[in-house]
Amino acid sequence: DHILPLAMNGDDNVSNLQCTCTACNLFKGSVLPSDFMERITEIFLYQMIRNKASGYYGNLYIDY
Repeated sequence: DHILPLAMNGDDNVSNLQCTCTACNLFKGSVLPSDFMERITEIFLYQMIRNKASGYYGNLYIDY
């Protein structure tokens, strides 16, 4: 994966590469790593809020 995407004029050399799985590489797309982490954090927080509101967390039901 290119750290600074080629679409943003990133270099196509080893110093601009990082190892990622295919799913993360495709999900990251042509965004900067900091923007990708922001996107992942927003999704995670959304899921946590949704799960808490429904009383569901993983395989456990939480009785409030």
